[in-house]
This record gives sequence, structure tokens and C-alpha cells, in this order.
Amino acid sequence: MPKPIFVVGANRSGTKWISNLLSNHSEISSVRRPGAGGILETNFFQQYPKFFNLKDQESRTAFEILYHQSNFFKINNVKLDSIAIEQETNIYMLFNKIMDEFAVKNDTEFWLQKAGSFVLEDLVYNYPDAKFVIIQRKKIFQNVISNILLYDTKIRIRAVLKFLFVYRYSQKMENKFKAHSNFIYVTFEDLKNDKVSVVNKICEHVGIEYEKGMEFSDYKPNTSFKKFRKEDYYTRVNKLKVYSLAAFVKLIPLPILRFVYQIHLMLTFRRKVSFMPSSFSLYRGEKK
Repeated sequence: MPKPIFVVGANRSGTKWISNLLSNHSEISSVRRPGAGGILETNFFQQYPKFFNLKDQESRTAFEILYHQSNFFKINNVKLDSIAIEQETNIYMLFNKIMDEFAVKNDTEFWLQKAGSFVLEDLVYNYPDAKFVIIQRKKIFQNVISNILLYDTKIRIRAVLKFLFVYRYSQKMENKFKAHSNFIYVTFEDLKNDKVSVVNKICEHVGIEYEKGMEFSDYKPNTSFKKFRKEDYYTRVNKLKVYSLAAFVKLIPLPILRFVYQIHLMLTFRRKVSFMPSSFSLYRGEKK
């Protein structure tokens, strides 16, 4: 059977970039679409478990309808009736079946999916034999600014705190598995400086041969600076905001970070009772 590879990291840390490069390998399948900048981001792990109970027939029917409307399905073309969804009550194992069939169709040994760090513990539990690629962006200021500019043009204190929290929680969650043999850690900065070396290193970890040209992407970089100039935001005032607050957030232990995140999820879930088909495929907007 095909083997899973998960690329995991905080938002704006290079997960999409490295996923697209690794997906260039002839033995790795991933669900990619040009309008999304390459690999699709699935809500199978973060959103779907909250909305769908596969043990309930009505919920399972709603799940099937939504899935077959998604871009994720339109590209992988794996119908749920072909993998006997009624026999599967674990959404993680259902995803495994979908991707296994997708990889078999493409005649590849591996399938790859990117995911956020918040679901890392669930992925490790449900995919104990998977290979994990953790990519971290060490320059915290650049990560925070890049995140804020996705949504706003001003560097506000509230936004700085929000993305510092996400950055630290993600990093501490990722570092829990430093000793795990199925994990490899790379950095955004190393990837930027030497793509060939980083891709080679990951291929060796996965157990495949590096293929010439893997480091070249057919997709445009997913950058926050399409409309803005870096020099307008990499200012002394903004650096003071980020680094002073970062020193405080760094002291918060993982259990407290996890508790705050769970409260955030609960409040968000109460506010957002609807679920759009497009959110199954992407967290961010996609060009048609």
C-alpha cells in the first residue's frame, strides 16, 4: 500500500513551498491545482471532525455531498462509494483510503498532504507509520508580519499577539517530537538558501532517491508581499512590537497554550455554524 508523508508547520513557514517541491518526485502523489498555488489545503483534519460524525447516516450523507462538490475531489477523482464509506467511522482513516486510491491511480509509492501544527498530535496518533516533514521559520518577526499582511495593512498589537501565539504554540507542538524517528526538521531559511540540499535531505529521510529538477516549482511563490514593500513594514517600531511581545509569549507553557486554543475553537465554533463547500479544499481563497 502507498505510504503517507505529512508536511507540517505554522502558517507562513513554507509548508506549501516544500510540499510542491517534494510533489515533483515521480514516486509522490499530491492533490494540486494551479489556482490554489499548488497543493490543496484540506479541512479533513481540522474542520471536518467538528462538523461530521461518520457513524450517523444523515451526517455521513451530508459529508458525501460536500466532498463531491469540492475541488479536492474534482482533482483526485476518488468517489466515496468506491471506497465503501459506510464501513469507515474514523475520518482520518477515510482520508487514508482516499489518498491510497489516488496514489494507486498515479502508480506512486507515496502520497503527500500538508497540514497545520495544531493537528500534529492527531496525525501522529492516526498515522503511526507516516513520515513527517516539519518546516519551521526561525525568523519570528518575518513570520508574524507575513501573517498580518494577509489580512490587514496595519501592524496592530492585537494581531501581533494573535500570530505570536500561533507561532509559539505551533513550534512547541512540533518540538514535542524531536526524538521521533519518523520526523525530520528543516527550516524556511535553509530552504531559501539551498533548496537542493534541503530536498535531498528530505528524500533521504523518506527513503527515495532525489530526482534532478525537483527543486524547481511550476507554481508562483505564496508571498504576502505581492502588494506591499517589505521596507515599509520592516521598521524599528514594528520590530519593537513583535520582539517585546514575543519575549512574553515565549514563557507560556504548552498546556496553557493548548487550553487557550481550545477555548478559541469553542468560541469560533459557536459563531460559525455554517460550513461552506469551498472551505473543504482551502483555508484561503482560490482563483477559479
